[in-house]
Amino acid sequence: MLDGFSMQLHDQNAIISILEDSRLSFIPKGNKVQAKYKGLYLSYTPQTYRLWIRGSFHKFYNDNKHNANDFTFDDYLLVLKELYNDLSIDPSTTTIHSIEIGVNINLPYAPEILINSILMYKNKFPINENHGIRFKFKQYEIKLYSKSSQCSSLKLDNNIRFEVKFRKMLKFRKDIGFVRTLDDFLNKDLWLKAGYYLISILDKLLVVNLFDKNIDIKSMSSNEYKSFLLLTNPNQLRLLKGSSLSRAKSKLKRLLKKYSRIDIIEDFRILLLKKIVLRLLSIKKQDLHCFNHIDEEVNQFFFLENMKSIIENPCYYISDTC
Repeated sequence: MLDGFSMQLHDQNAIISILEDSRLSFIPKGNKVQAKYKGLYLSYTPQTYRLWIRGSFHKFYNDNKHNANDFTFDDYLLVLKELYNDLSIDPSTTTIHSIEIGVNINLPYAPEILINSILMYKNKFPINENHGIRFKFKQYEIKLYSKSSQCSSLKLDNNIRFEVKFRKMLKFRKDIGFVRTLDDFLNKDLWLKAGYYLISILDKLLVVNLFDKNIDIKSMSSNEYKSFLLLTNPNQLRLLKGSSLSRAKSKLKRLLKKYSRIDIIEDFRILLLKKIVLRLLSIKKQDLHCFNHIDEEVNQFFFLENMKSIIENPCYYISDTC
């Protein structure tokens, strides 16, 4: 689940050890010296004695090849051990300053179906990019894209990546939980809350699945059909602002609830929760009592109840893991 990051070392002994490491070739660049190591970018400023490292926990675990598989809680433990053994990075003193959380999900259909069905997040329209879409904000950004098409050489089947990048930790601390050092991520509660944060984003998406005749257009009245055509046209939606846009979205959601055959976001929500609970965190039935407080903190009945159902019956709702 953890992926891209930037972090700062504060242990001067570790910094000296890294600067003197014969495996690293530091090259001057402006007022800094920089080096690369297994996909990590190290940057040291002599005037301030500061050493920053940016990269990807997930890719580092995969020898900088990709982040197309799962990155579990246990994998993170192994990465911390490797960072300590290789570069003397102490997780208890190394501060984290930006972080990315993301999950790869295998869908029962092409990822483009879900991606192309997303019209908005909150009141923001997506930015179309290669393989997917992005919603960009000052402190964070949300991305959904086809991992299958991005990493075609890996021959992934219908794999979609859903991720959020926090440029500053202020947003992460506000919405998920307090994090200062790498050690703080050694808490499964925090990973579960990060997973819930991803799931909560889905509730704020405006999704219209027009594929596979999912909308029962024939049953709509003439006025409903006209409204539906108007409200599913992104160019028309972009003309609306404020309360007009809110009313349009509410009207569209009523039409979708009335005439949609399949709720692909509900399906995706369950797949996402299953991946987080069963694969990334490996939560067992006997561990459930440890997470009873989570439901109160996130104030979402769906989360804990469905988590329990998934653990007790892995084939719950969708049989992708059976």
